[in-house]
Amino acid sequence: IDVKKKTLYALEYFLYSIPFIIILLASQYFYFAGYIIIVLAVIVNIKSGRRLQLTFKTGKSFFPPYAFEWKSGLRVNFFPIAIIYLFGIIFCFTSAAGILAIIVLTLIFSSFFIQNEPILYIEAYRISPEKFLKAKIFQSLKIYLFIILPIAISHLIFFYERWYLVAGTVSLCSIILSVSIITKYAFYAEEITESRMNYIISSVIIFSFVSSFFITGPFLFPVPFLLSVYLYRKASQNLRKIRFIAMQ
Repeated sequence: IDVKKKTLYALEYFLYSIPFIIILLASQYFYFAGYIIIVLAVIVNIKSGRRLQLTFKTGKSFFPPYAFEWKSGLRVNFFPIAIIYLFGIIFCFTSAAGILAIIVLTLIFSSFFIQNEPILYIEAYRISPEKFLKAKIFQSLKIYLFIILPIAISHLIFFYERWYLVAGTVSLCSIILSVSIITKYAFYAEEITESRMNYIISSVIIFSFVSSFFITGPFLFPVPFLLSVYLYRKASQNLRKIRFIAMQ
């Protein structure tokens, strides 16, 4: 695709700067937002060349094959995610908006792992169950942190003294997201219905959320960590059995 180079760079830099422009417009230093736009305009015009040739090809991607749930989930839930995301950014100067947005987004992201893929899709990777699970978890956490960190950083700009609350929330939500991934493969079966998988994952997520955030007191706090270890072992055994069935 042949596109104007300045247009591409202007769109890219503007999207990256949106969170910071919104923060500045909501603060007493709103006039700095104008400076950012001027600087972006100068940088775009400094870029050499008028046109850019874009070639679409297979290779490394921000959404590799492991992350097909994210592609589908973000496409289906784009508008609610966008609204909550903007809510967290725009109202980051309030005490609860950023934290609440991170928690709600985590619950939405966790629901991406309800639907099962075919057995052949798992078998195609031809790697051990442990490596498969680690790849799924690490890739999902990378995408998750890439999306969540702008909200967390925006909140810290106004409430830097509460860094421990933001760090704790992001850490616990990362664990909850990981547990949802492990739960999917711990109970994976081709014949299982989506409604039943939805019930299983939702139950585990709600229990982990209630335990992690001290809603029932500190007594159940270690349970999600112990549950993740148990489910990881169960998922490894289940995937090993699935690979055996697929090779028959």
